[in-house]
Amino acid sequence: MSDFILTTASTLMCPHGGQVQLSTSNTQADIQGSPALLLSDQHTVSACPFTLPAGKPQPCVTVRWLV
Repeated sequence: MSDFILTTASTLMCPHGGQVQLSTSNTQADIQGSPALLLSDQHTVSACPFTLPAGKPQPCVTVRWLV
């Protein structure tokens, strides 16, 4: 089984198609010139279109890793 490493150059989206802005406090490990993300990093989501069935917007706003 291989492990995947995400960096600030990776592209992530929420399950509804919103764009995740990746940032990290990592200053020590680069992968192909981009800082590797840390499990402790928190990222913001923009343009998530998710709306509850009653029409109330309920967009994703952050991404945090769980282990």
